[in-house]
Amino acid sequence: MKDRSLLLLYGSPGPVLEGDLVDWVEYFNPSAFKDNILRPEHKAKLIEFDEITGLVHLSPTGNKYVEDKIPLTLL
Repeated sequence: MKDRSLLLLYGSPGPVLEGDLVDWVEYFNPSAFKDNILRPEHKAKLIEFDEITGLVHLSPTGNKYVEDKIPLTLL
């Protein structure tokens, strides 16, 4: 789910609403997605996640991670 969410953010032209990202990755529980994916990715500096607005976008570190670590066949 981590790579899938990062890849979707990579392909987005701007910030994405948290709820939209949950729908796109088809995660079973929005609260668990926040706890298991969004907060850890934010802490790892891969994404910027504003819990007040619910906006998520890829950070420069996350952008580099996608380009370096996710196989090109998935892009």
